[in-house]
Amino acid sequence: MAVEALERRVSELIKDVNLELSPSFTKLVDNTVSSIKNIINLIPEDFQVTADKAPGFVRDVGADKVDFKFKKPKLFEVGGSYSIGGVVKPDVNVDLLMRLPKYLQSSALISKVEWSCLQNEARKPILVIYPTLEVSNLPGFSVKIIPMATSLFSISKLNATRNNVRALNQEGVPLPTPKYNFSILEDIFIEEFAEVLKGTFHGWDELRKALVLIKVWARQRSSMYSHDCLNGYLIAVIMSYLAANKGGGYINKSMNAMQIFRVTLDFIGS
Repeated sequence: MAVEALERRVSELIKDVNLELSPSFTKLVDNTVSSIKNIINLIPEDFQVTADKAPGFVRDVGADKVDFKFKKPKLFEVGGSYSIGGVVKPDVNVDLLMRLPKYLQSSALISKVEWSCLQNEARKPILVIYPTLEVSNLPGFSVKIIPMATSLFSISKLNATRNNVRALNQEGVPLPTPKYNFSILEDIFIEEFAEVLKGTFHGWDELRKALVLIKVWARQRSSMYSHDCLNGYLIAVIMSYLAANKGGGYINKSMNAMQIFRVTLDFIGS
């Protein structure tokens, strides 16, 4: 009886916090993403951008000079929790991966465009798009445009023992820069990992429910949305790893959401 009561409470919690992808909401997302694509297609080739085009961004990041020529993005891909059905209310947003957006013009479907940082990391600027159409029970819904690049750097030069910040040294001897290196690796593999997550979570309902539970657990402990800390994307990657043969197959399809939840927490804790 106690087990059945716990399972019922868990089921009710998941139903309460997990965003239902209703036809109306899916249409809103599709229309917003389509509008963003159309706007970005208006970018002129080799558009010149200098500091006066984005003075607030240049000021906030402390850049001393800004002079770029931008190319049109080669790929648009919806990723993140929305793509695997793991969005947890009340923070509702959709990640739109691009190579690589540069500026947006006005659109009737977009009410506001802001720049922000991915997971509060200043080295990872993103654009946050707010659609004109508002959903009554989802205040603050937005689409985050996340730039990515897959092959700009040599992977071997980004291992944990290498130095990639010349200023970081001790008496002239370069020191390892693992956090900086891994931050670059995250950008390089974000597209590949997005496909891995979709493949892992597709059709696996208990895994999706466990993801929702762990997000709620992390949020209650203030571990979410902080720089260099646990986040929904990292949780999903950990769970995908645990479900893969290379990760030891700790998670399998015979397990329910609570069992997956416990295995994942045990792995994080160890």
